[in-house]
Amino acid sequence: MKTDILTEKHRLGLGGVAIGTAFEALTDEESYSVLQKAWDLGIRYYDTSPWYGLTKSERRFGSFLQNQSRNEFVFSTKVGRLFWEVLENEVPPTMWKAPLHYDFEHNYTADAIKRSIEDSLERTKLNHIDIVYVHDLSEDQVGDRYPYFLKQAREGAFKVLSELRGQGVIKAWGMGVNKIEPILDCLESADPDVCLSATQYSILDHEDAVDRLLPALKKKQV
Repeated sequence: MKTDILTEKHRLGLGGVAIGTAFEALTDEESYSVLQKAWDLGIRYYDTSPWYGLTKSERRFGSFLQNQSRNEFVFSTKVGRLFWEVLENEVPPTMWKAPLHYDFEHNYTADAIKRSIEDSLERTKLNHIDIVYVHDLSEDQVGDRYPYFLKQAREGAFKVLSELRGQGVIKAWGMGVNKIEPILDCLESADPDVCLSATQYSILDHEDAVDRLLPALKKKQV
């Protein structure tokens, strides 16, 4: 990796999907209990997204982590969707069991990325974000709009995240996707530091990662 932000003590991390109520409607108290247990066990890498629970997971992570020493943990979140508050009966159907009352849109422009980071800082009350992942920019999420959003990201998200990294606003950025192709597409036109390739390297599913993705990442030192 191009940075040393993730070290040996970050080999295990806690993701925020379940705390965003993907599997059951966890209460705030149950979520904080999970986070406290993770902290007590030495977990020091925490990854979430405003998508999880329609901003619920991000808020919960922030409520817990803002009480910890900021230099003791690495925190990552994601960009690619903008959220706005709506009435309860206007919340769109999603995978979340108990989301907050928000609607959303995909947006990978430079202005949207800046706003998304500002919103995440406001929700979490943290003073900075270590890693920002460009989230769900893949065909399984945006369908045949993928070429449109990829162009949008190449002209917007990728460039502005590199600029923010250079300014020290964030420490690293990359793709956070469920498919291999978007990471390869990003490598062709940008300089990410670290990529989150969800569910693509396992006992059951690993050939594409071994044959195509990992060699490309190694070549770019990502």
